Formats: sequence, C-alpha cells, structure tokens
Amino acid sequence: MKTIRQAAVLCGGFGTRLMPLTKDKPKPLLKVGGKPMLELVLSRLEKSGITKAVLLTGYKAEMIEEHFGNGSEFGMEIQYSVETTPLGSAGALHQAKTMLDDDFFVCNCDTICNLDFRELFSHHLSKGGLATMLFAQVPDVERFGIAELDVQGRVTKFLEKPKATETTSNLASLQMFTLDKKIFERVTKDTFSMEREIFPALSTEKKIYGQELPKGCEWVDVGTLADLHRIESEIVAGKHKWLFA
Repeated sequence: MKTIRQAAVLCGGFGTRLMPLTKDKPKPLLKVGGKPMLELVLSRLEKSGITKAVLLTGYKAEMIEEHFGNGSEFGMEIQYSVETTPLGSAGALHQAKTMLDDDFFVCNCDTICNLDFRELFSHHLSKGGLATMLFAQVPDVERFGIAELDVQGRVTKFLEKPKATETTSNLASLQMFTLDKKIFERVTKDTFSMEREIFPALSTEKKIYGQELPKGCEWVDVGTLADLHRIESEIVAGKHKWLFA
C-alpha cells in the first residue's frame, strides 16, 4: 500500500520576527523547552512514519547542516537544498524537486503539531488532488492563510492573511500540506509563494483538498518572539508535554 515517507521542511528564512535571537543563530536552532525547534519538528515527523527529510535552508545554512548532519542521530535520512538568494516557499520547493518523491509532506520549521500525519497522508492519496492542506480554527484570521471548503472537503477559496471582512471562514492553514509532485508543472523558479500564487489559483480549479485538525490535537506556532516567550511560559506551567514525548 502506497504511503508517504518524505518531508520537505522550510528552514531558509531570516527569522526577522525572532530578532535579536536570530542574529547569530538560524531560527530552526532556537530552543523551545531546551531543544532546537527543528529537532521537535523532526521528532513528530518520525513518529508519523517519515524516514527522509529534505531541509530547505538558506540563512546560516551551514549551522543547520553541522547540527543535523546526515540525520542518523535523529532517525531519518536528511538531505539539504540551500537557497543562495531568498526563493520563497514555492521557489525553495522547486529548487529541490529532483530530491523529492512523487508525493511528499511539507512543513515549516517553526510550527509543531501532535497529529499523526499518516491520516493526512492517506486522505491525500485517496482524493488524488495536487495538494492536501491541514487547517485549524483560529480567532484572528488576519495572521494566517484562510480557506473556504465545500462539502467534499475541497478548497474553493484561499486567501493569504485576509482582512476579517474578506472571508466568512476561520479555517487557518497550519502551513502543513501534502503535495503531488505534478504540482511543479504549475511552479517555476520564478514563482515565489505557494500561499500567495499557487494555492489561490489551484483552489479555483478545485485541485486542493483540506482537512481540519481533529479535536484533541494541538499545535504551536513559534514564529514570533512573543509566541516563543508565551510557549516557554506554558511549558514551564506544565502544558505541551507532547512536544517532548
């Protein structure tokens, strides 16, 4: 039975919203509860049956490669695709396309979720879309990519960081999605953003499916300094124990 064993992890950003911590260290190596956040991401992927990872690096790429090496210490085979200039999510994936399987998972280095992603993988393979995205309900839509879904679970509209008046949905992309490699027929080296260019276009063609995060599952976003400080305080208070399980 076909399954998904590979993830591409977006690690190339400058981490400007986490300055001054990222002045001397790339975002993936910033610690959450005493462990580099990318280690926590890879641990969750390994628990979901992922055996291979392609790290899409850029800023201070050499520090990330020195820390993670070939991945054997972390239970998986790791390869690297390095941006010499910022490429955005679509450009970074396009650059690495020869390293990627026919179907693969994509996530950011600063969002961690305790879902067993095999459910999402199965959903993707059964539907046959070019992409299957993971969503969660949020109170503030203006910070996220927001999707509207039909009754079949297809994404009919996708807006990146819309104003609250522009959508009736509160389903936010966790920037975790499974892709069919055929999606690269829509991406070129000059395409910058999956969220701003590729997904909105494909949603009009109903080529993207969505799945809402099941009840009982948690996720944390460590994208800003305020997020990091809040999550650290919550860990000290005894929350998010699944991060280290």
